[in-house]
Amino acid sequence: MRRVVWVLAGAALIAWSLLAWFAYEVADGVTAWLKANSAPTLDSAKDLATLSGVGKEAALVFENMGGAGLVGQGADLLRGIAKPVIVVIWALGAVFLVLAPLVLSRLGGVLAASRRGGSHH
Repeated sequence: MRRVVWVLAGAALIAWSLLAWFAYEVADGVTAWLKANSAPTLDSAKDLATLSGVGKEAALVFENMGGAGLVGQGADLLRGIAKPVIVVIWALGAVFLVLAPLVLSRLGGVLAASRRGGSHH
């Protein structure tokens, strides 16, 4: 049974690592897409708000603040922190997956000992 738990943990670790690798590789493309599409999307939203009369003042304030530039800067910031965050999350998950069989084994031993000790009453 112990071997099965370790094999399952190893398979989970491989799947977790592949998922993290995929996210790491896709992060640059997603942030570049966000940056490239933020200005046209925001312009369309601003135009819609102006046409409808709802939020006309907000649209002007957003335009004066350089809203599209702020969104682009946010995308650049996200690009800078996305990959390190992915690595940290992968590492935490990997540690969990490696320690899980050990913890489950100890828990099984404690439960078995408590059952043996409790049956004498």
